[in-house]
Amino acid sequence: MPKYLRVVEKDDKWSVELDGEEQAVYDTQAEAEVRGRELAREKGAEFRAAHKPTDPGPR
Repeated sequence: MPKYLRVVEKDDKWSVELDGEEQAVYDTQAEAEVRGRELAREKGAEFRAAHKPTDPGPR
């Protein structure tokens, strides 16, 4: 089963989640996306760009 790592905005912070489980929280979207891409490579996961929780994300 493929793993998905995504960046989600939560409470004015940016959360990096792997299959829905929070891995880290950053102050800026840019930092979260850079670190998220690195983590995705380490974990062998597909990276998904940032989106707000109300957005269903990539289709």
